[in-house]
Amino acid sequence: MMRAICLTFVLLFGASTFAQEQALVKFDFLLPFPERTYSGEWEMRLELAALDLEPSSILIKGFGPSGQFLFEEELGALAIRDITTWTLAPAKQELVQSISLQSDQPLAGVLWLTNLVRGQINGVRLIEESSATLRMPHVAQNYFKWKSSFSLVGESELDASSSIFLNYLNSSGRFGETVQVTEQLRPHAYFRRTPLHDLITDETPEMGLIEAETEGFAMSGYATYSRVEDSLQTCALELTADGSASGVVLFTGNSPVPHDNFFVFSNFSEQAATVELTLRYTESLDDQLDVLTVSESLSLPAFSKRIRVLGSDLFADYKGLPLSMSYQSNGELGEDVSISAIHLQSGLDDQALAGSHFSLSGERLNTWMTANGASTQEFQFGNFGEAEAVFKISLYAQSGETWSNRFALVPGNVVSISSQHLINFLSFDEALTDLPVFMTVQGVQLAEGDPKAMLAGKLTTYGKNDFATIAIDGMPAPQSSD
Repeated sequence: MMRAICLTFVLLFGASTFAQEQALVKFDFLLPFPERTYSGEWEMRLELAALDLEPSSILIKGFGPSGQFLFEEELGALAIRDITTWTLAPAKQELVQSISLQSDQPLAGVLWLTNLVRGQINGVRLIEESSATLRMPHVAQNYFKWKSSFSLVGESELDASSSIFLNYLNSSGRFGETVQVTEQLRPHAYFRRTPLHDLITDETPEMGLIEAETEGFAMSGYATYSRVEDSLQTCALELTADGSASGVVLFTGNSPVPHDNFFVFSNFSEQAATVELTLRYTESLDDQLDVLTVSESLSLPAFSKRIRVLGSDLFADYKGLPLSMSYQSNGELGEDVSISAIHLQSGLDDQALAGSHFSLSGERLNTWMTANGASTQEFQFGNFGEAEAVFKISLYAQSGETWSNRFALVPGNVVSISSQHLINFLSFDEALTDLPVFMTVQGVQLAEGDPKAMLAGKLTTYGKNDFATIAIDGMPAPQSSD
C-alpha cells in the first residue's frame, strides 16, 4: 500500500453496492479531474484516510472522457489514522478523466495535481456530495488575461443522461443569458468548458449557476483559474451547491513567493447581504500574542459579486502582518445569508497561484502531512472562538512514533507547523522520506465552564515554482472527553 500526505474532509454521500455486490456500500462520491489528462503532463495523486471508523472495503473505478468504464481496483482495508495513496501517473493514464470511489465507512481525502512539465501544483478536497446545481462564484472578466474553467461529472440512479445549462449572472443584480452547454451528458462522462472562450455569450458574466435538467441527475465539479498569457499560473477549487453565512481564511505566512491576497464574495441569493469582515493581524511574527483586529462592512446586493484586494480596496489602512480574516453575512433583519467566499493568492510576476474556499470553524481539526517528502508543507490553524482556550495537538506517525502537547491560544492566534517541525517533534531520521503523519487538534476543557474551542485551518504545499492551498474545516468534538 502506498502512503502519502493529505488533508482530511468527511465524505458523506449516497448508498449503493459494489459491482460484485459483495458488500453494502454506504458512501459513494465522484471525482472529475480538474485538468485534462490527454496531454500526459499531469500526475494525479488521490490520498485517503480513515477518521473515526475503519473502512474494510474501498473500491475505486476509472472512467474515460465519454463515460466508458476503464478499470476498477480494490484499495483494501484502512485502519483509523492510516493513509493510502492512489496515483494516476501520466504514462498510465489510459485517457482516465474521472473516478468514483465507494466505501463502507466515511473517508477523508484530497487530490493533488502536479504538472511534471511546468511544475504547477494544484490541490482540491474531495466533494462531500453531488448536486443538480453547482455554483461557479467567479468568472474572470478580463478574459484576454484569465481563463475561468469548470469540469463536471454526473450520475443518476436510473443511469440517465441530462442536458446541462449555465445560467450567467452579473453584478448588476440580474440574470444574464442561459446557455445550454451540452445537450446530453452521459453518466460518468467528463465535461470541461471555459466561459467566454468556448461558451460564447453577448453578456459579460461574472458568476454562474450550472444546472442539470434531468431529475435525479447529480453532478460534482471543480473550477480552475489560469493566466492566458503564458499558461503558467493555475489553481483549482471545489464547486459547491451551497455557500455559508460565515467563514475564516488563514494567510500563508511563510510563502517563498511574494503574492497579493484577492477575495471574491458572491451572493447567489435574492436577498441582499451585508458582509462584516474582521481582519486579525500582528505587528510582528515574533509576538503573535498581541493580536490586533480591525473590521469593515461590505455591501453585497442580490445576485452580485465583489472582488477585493487586501491592503488596497480592503483594509487599506492597516499596518502589520495579516494572520486571518473572517466574515459574517447577514440580511436586513440580521438573519444569516449564505454567500460564496474564495481566497486567491497570486504573484503576477511569478508562476505561483493558489486558491481555496473559506474554512468553517469547529471543535476539532484533522489533517496529515509528510515529515520529509518531495514538497515542503505547512499546516496552519487558529483559535476563532470568543475567548482564550486550551488546545491539544497530537501527531501519529505511520512508523509508530507519537507526540502531543497542550497549549493556550488567544482568539485570532495562528499556529504554523512545517514538515521540519514534524521531524523535530518525532525525532525522525531526516533520511526517511514520504513518512506520513496524521495530526489532530482539539479543544480541552479543563474545568466546567471553560470556553469552547473553535478551530479552523489551512494546508499549503510548496513546489519549486508554485504552491497550492486547501481549506481545513472544523469538525464536531469526539464523543469521549480528552
